Amino acid sequence: MPLPTLFLSPLRRFAILAELEFDSFRKCMTVVARDLRSGVIHVLTKGAEVAVLPSCVAGRVDETARVVDSFAADGLRTLVFAAKTISEDELRHFQGELERARQSIVNRNKFVREVYKAMEAGFTLVGATGIEDRWEFRTKHT
Repeated sequence: MPLPTLFLSPLRRFAILAELEFDSFRKCMTVVARDLRSGVIHVLTKGAEVAVLPSCVAGRVDETARVVDSFAADGLRTLVFAAKTISEDELRHFQGELERARQSIVNRNKFVREVYKAMEAGFTLVGATGIEDRWEFRTKHT
């Protein structure tokens, strides 16, 4: 499956529309951004394979899961990347739901996570990385 055109294009400028901060519950971080040239709205996420791979509906998910497992077995820290595009209507719906969730007096964190979860679905898998964490190798083994 080819990469989304976003990743094959020359240098682009984007306006950040929303940042879904990393938290240890979701194990990922997501950015919603508008391409200033085309107007297309992209949703880009990075995070742990257990969080990102299940939210992917396209791409080489099974193959990437095996590669990530191999990276982890080699002691590398792994990240998985995924992307999708959304419409103006989807953006407005997301913004409205997020505002309502943030205004909630009770269960605010739960409601915000639910809105995030809805946005963090339906991705195309972009790829994965495995990096050596040099700090980890300097720590004492227990």
